[in-house]
Amino acid sequence: MTDAAPKSPRPAIPRWLLPALLAVAAVAYLVLREPPPPPADAAPPSFPPPSLEARAILGELAVGDSVGPFVVDGIEGPGVEGQEAAAILVHLSRPGVRMAISIAPRGAIEHPAPEQSARHDLYFGHVQPDGR
Repeated sequence: MTDAAPKSPRPAIPRWLLPALLAVAAVAYLVLREPPPPPADAAPPSFPPPSLEARAILGELAVGDSVGPFVVDGIEGPGVEGQEAAAILVHLSRPGVRMAISIAPRGAIEHPAPEQSARHDLYFGHVQPDGR
């Protein structure tokens, strides 16, 4: 006969306890961690001074001026490679986003313009990063 002491049963750990502890740890990590630093915006590309024709159409608009929440980075054209020959591009940026507005004589580009004036069609595009 053996005189081994009877083993007391180990208390069972509830099945929900481990997932609950992991969830609490994950929430604590998300709350207490430092947010990642915002991505540094690359410097805007440099552009030549606006042409006389661009100045005649845009008036006093200049690099550094605000257009709504955007800042003018540059004015190109007419004659920008890959664009309608008569189009003028106004390059704009705000933190995290760059875009351009193309201004072309009315009817110079085949597809309909989202905005128009009496003499010009305005197109929005060249958004960087894509999908913004």
